Amino acid sequence: MSNFKQSRIWTAAVGGAMAVAMVFGASQAMAVVATQSANYTVSVVVDNAFTMTETTAVSFGTVSALATASDSSVLTMNGQTGVGVVTNGATSRLIVIAAGTPGVVTITGAPPSTAMTIGDPAAVSLGNPATSGEATFTADLTATGLAFVTTTNGAGEMVIRIGGTLTTEITANLYTDGTYTGTYVMTVSY
Repeated sequence: MSNFKQSRIWTAAVGGAMAVAMVFGASQAMAVVATQSANYTVSVVVDNAFTMTETTAVSFGTVSALATASDSSVLTMNGQTGVGVVTNGATSRLIVIAAGTPGVVTITGAPPSTAMTIGDPAAVSLGNPATSGEATFTADLTATGLAFVTTTNGAGEMVIRIGGTLTTEITANLYTDGTYTGTYVMTVSY
C-alpha cells in the first residue's frame, strides 16, 4: 500500500476518534450541575399580651347590715343577671336597699377564637376607710364569661362578668354608715 493511502486511512481513523471524543466530552460537560448558596431570614413576631379593662366595678348595692358575735348573713349576687339573694343568720342581718351590679371586665387584643381561663379572685375584705374598729365584710367573688362564653370572638375580645357573695363578719362590732371597699386581683390566661 502506498504511503498516500495509509495516510488517508490514518487521518480518517484519527479524525473519527476525535469526533467520538468530542461528542463524548460534550456529553460530559452537559452533566455538570451549577450550585448556588444564599442566606435568607426566618422570623416570627410574638404577641402574647392582651388588655383587661374594668368597665363596671363590682357593687353589692346598698344594704342595711347588722353583725353579731354568733352568726353571719350572706348576700349572693348572680354575676350574669345581678339578682341578689339574702340568707340571714339567726341574729345577723342584711337587707338590700338598692340592688347591686355585677362587675364587668372586657378583654381586648387577645388572639381570636381562643379559649381563655378565668381565675376566680381570692376572697377580699371590705372595710370602711373613714373609720376603724368596726365590722368588715368578706366578698368571695366568682368570674365567668358573659353568658358563660369563655372564648374570644374573631376580633380577640371577650366580656367577663363578676358576681359572688358578700358575708357579714361574726363580731360584736357594728357597721357604721359609709362605703366599704376592697380590691381584688383578676387573672385571665390562655
